[in-house]
Amino acid sequence: MGWLVLLLLLWGQRKELLLGLSGWLAATDVPGTTAPRQALFVLAGGPIERGYYAARLYQAGVSRRIICTGELEPQEAVLDCRAAAEAALTRKAILHRGVPENSVAKLPVGTSTQEEVKAILAYCQQHHLTRIGLVSSRFHTRRIRLVAERSAWLMGIDLAIYGAPAIQYDPELWWKTENGLLFVFSEYVKLAYYLYKY
Repeated sequence: MGWLVLLLLLWGQRKELLLGLSGWLAATDVPGTTAPRQALFVLAGGPIERGYYAARLYQAGVSRRIICTGELEPQEAVLDCRAAAEAALTRKAILHRGVPENSVAKLPVGTSTQEEVKAILAYCQQHHLTRIGLVSSRFHTRRIRLVAERSAWLMGIDLAIYGAPAIQYDPELWWKTENGLLFVFSEYVKLAYYLYKY
């Protein structure tokens, strides 16, 4: 009988529980609450969603320089009938939003979050950057913090992480669409893998 009551209570709170699951993944900084960044690095994995958000941050004065990462060729490139690393597609999305060409560069390296963060931190050391922002999907930001924060701190880099709002599903109702379910649950699987491996 006690289990039935517990199940009914959980069912009654299902929306709050599901929002809590996704909310914990969203470990983002609020733009404009820290000093401007010397550069924003846009991680691969969603060239339109992340690129458009990076353009908004640029226009809000968060940074005057954007660098797009990622060496994989995503589906968008295949559909466009020409090979392009994701860094190039993200750059194209940012330019489409009116950011000047000379403000957006490519760093076409990295096939995973771990590889991209390593490349970004190496780039920062080479170019003496000490105040940067990372841009990714909102529900990806917890894993980025796990991978990047400690290393950045040890290198003397002030790191801000900005989460782009989802455009393929409503983040407040993510469990009602296939895209939302896939993103949130795969992020938990990846997070568990990163905790185990790194």
